[in-house]
Amino acid sequence: MIAGFVHDCRFAVRQISREPAFSLSVIAVLALIVGVTTGIISLLNALVLRPLPIQDPASLVVVSSTDERGLQPRPIYYRTYTEVARLPVFEALALYSGGGVLLTEARGVAGEGAIEAVTPGYFTLMGLTPQFGRFFTEQDAPGDGPSAPVVVITHRFWQRYYGGDPNAVGEQLTVSAVPLTIIGITPRKYTGLSIEGAADVLVPQSVLGRQLAINQFTGGPMRGLNLVGRLRQGTTLAHASAALETAWPQLRVDAAPAGLPANEQAELRTRLVKLESLATGFSTLRTRYRDPLWLLAGASVLLLLVGCVNLSGLLLTRAFAQHHSLLVRMTLGASRRRIAQQLLAHSLLLSLAGAALAVPLAWAIATWLLVVLWDSSITPAVSVTPDARVFAVLAAGAAAIGLLVSALPSLVATRGGTEPVRATRTVSSATSRWGRALLIAEVAISLVLLFGAGLFVRSLASLRDLDIGVRTEGVRWTRAFSQPGGYRAINDAAYYPALVERLSAVPGVTAVALSYYFPAYWNFANLATEHAMARTGAAEADSAVMGMMDFITPGFFAINGITLHAGRDVAWTDTAEGRAVTVINESLQRKLFPHGDAIGQRIRIGDEAARREVEVIGVVSDATVGGFRNTHQPVAFRPKAQEPRFRTPIILFRGDGDPAALDAAVTKAIFEMGHEYSRRIYSMDEQVEIALKQDRLLAALSSTFAGLAVVLAFIGIFSMLAYSVARRTREIGIRMALGASRDRVVRAVVRESLIVTLAGIAIGIPLALYASRSASALLHGLAPTDPWTLGAAVLLFIVVGVLAGLRPALAASKVDPGDALRTT
Repeated sequence: MIAGFVHDCRFAVRQISREPAFSLSVIAVLALIVGVTTGIISLLNALVLRPLPIQDPASLVVVSSTDERGLQPRPIYYRTYTEVARLPVFEALALYSGGGVLLTEARGVAGEGAIEAVTPGYFTLMGLTPQFGRFFTEQDAPGDGPSAPVVVITHRFWQRYYGGDPNAVGEQLTVSAVPLTIIGITPRKYTGLSIEGAADVLVPQSVLGRQLAINQFTGGPMRGLNLVGRLRQGTTLAHASAALETAWPQLRVDAAPAGLPANEQAELRTRLVKLESLATGFSTLRTRYRDPLWLLAGASVLLLLVGCVNLSGLLLTRAFAQHHSLLVRMTLGASRRRIAQQLLAHSLLLSLAGAALAVPLAWAIATWLLVVLWDSSITPAVSVTPDARVFAVLAAGAAAIGLLVSALPSLVATRGGTEPVRATRTVSSATSRWGRALLIAEVAISLVLLFGAGLFVRSLASLRDLDIGVRTEGVRWTRAFSQPGGYRAINDAAYYPALVERLSAVPGVTAVALSYYFPAYWNFANLATEHAMARTGAAEADSAVMGMMDFITPGFFAINGITLHAGRDVAWTDTAEGRAVTVINESLQRKLFPHGDAIGQRIRIGDEAARREVEVIGVVSDATVGGFRNTHQPVAFRPKAQEPRFRTPIILFRGDGDPAALDAAVTKAIFEMGHEYSRRIYSMDEQVEIALKQDRLLAALSSTFAGLAVVLAFIGIFSMLAYSVARRTREIGIRMALGASRDRVVRAVVRESLIVTLAGIAIGIPLALYASRSASALLHGLAPTDPWTLGAAVLLFIVVGVLAGLRPALAASKVDPGDALRTT
């Protein structure tokens, strides 16, 4: 049996070499459709599906806390962590904070390092042993007290800055201007819990807040962003989640740190808790692009099906063209099974060749997509190289494609006995039935892709027409990050006015202002914090609305072209010592003060006592502050001087002259102030494109898939009709000899094309309407069942069907009856 299969493969190789044009075209189509599908699946695998490279990632979980509405993340105190760790559903637990990037200096070389802060025991629960040295213990970080100034570096950081020198253990590493002693190096496999930003340094949790003085952790009781742990063997995620939620109401009260202010204690009693799997780690890209990637993966699979159907049709046509030689081989003793096996071997070899060429194409596509999606100045650490699972799927897929595209041609080519099919006969009913079925399926699937592409293109056009309420021309912005120790002795009330004044003095700069969220959160709508806002003294049920809050300086509205309709702008004199004030936008005024009498009124924002009596001093036009699609979100603008804890501000400036020169001068001026620095400066127009990146990607790739599907459908209809006309030359000649006009012949062939096209459309319409429901959350300005888009897709396919049949029809009309009748 094996020898027979080897012989069939050799025979298939000879067949491929005899038909280089046909074989190369099949391999090219397979490489393209398999490469696109594998590339998208590789990126989906890297961001969404691939587990962390640690011991037993399936049992790894994360505990997070939010406000009572489940919207705003809340830190978890050390005492809360110790109480949660006692729950019997957990095998081990650690307090964890990550995602920050700090300036480092190793052996005189300055750089940036991604930091993770953990409590002792973290390395054990992660199943790690040090490459060199040791990990910190309870002696280094005793409970909620001060920790020793120690640091563990990752293998990646060790190779980059120390060249793999074991003597790095015991040296001093400066992190954010604080000297820390390196006590250990992680194994190579550990890259941190963030998928995109590989960890560089790990410090005890208290070092993050006390020695390094990271803004959100400075002062107060020790706390972290999350709890990371492992479930006990046999404990399910659902069981652990239920146990945690049952214990949480009492636990969150009993675990309140001593000396916590009354308002924070009250807020602590309303917090919610959530337990989730952490098998695939944390990922910003996953949060933003999970749904689009699943949609694109589905679209690429549909394209793969279209390609397989198309290739099956081509092989079916080829099988009919070789029908005579197949009958000769059967007459000489070859069994139908052996011929079918040879056809299968031929298809499998073509599929494997296409899959082999698809591997580098898939890697290139996945890498390109990652570059397109990633918009940070820090290089992403995620690897999109296809792993063993992707290769296994690719190999299985190539075999399945070979079977799929060869099954029908093998069946049809070996049926019907050994009676030869004469050239004077019309195409058999089996040929017509199976060929039409393939073409109808191809048209139906292609219509689904075309309709989806139309929806995404129209949605993108709708977003580009949005009035976001700001003037983007000439405005540039950057986020300011803390220099080492930059926030330790900072006086916000003096520093930020001085920063604005210093930047205003840069040659070419005409206006400067600061904010905190705008415009960075245009593409992070799901991460923007919302607050309950209501008129002071009114029952929350009567007037509370959810809205955003941003923290700004004087000149913010003017630089962005936001109109002040009533009252005044914020001023530097609006400090923490004065009365709390705010400027609200028109949307918030309409909801809280429908009669337009907002000036001088008081509102409460959120749960903090400092925002219970905030006076409205101005009303401005609506502008997009959070999600780019939400152009009329209620917003309250607070003076930055009254919110000193919101550091790392966004700096907006407008200027004249060369943008590159302005950026360099502004970056230098920020650094020279001694507290902050800038990584990258964007134009506002760039930020618009970044905000629309998801929609642009969906529109571009879905249009590419749809275009390829339509081209393949056109080729399929054209080739099948062309072959049919060639087989029916004598019949057409007889009909014309008996009086059939050339126009009638053209109409007959085009009608056959239209019948196939309309049948495919009839099947494709309900499929397209059903499939489009999964994209409803990603559309803007139109319904997923939009009739105009569907009508345009249907009309385009009718045109494609006519054009595909027109050339064979014209060829049929030129048949000479005399020549056809003389054909034997």
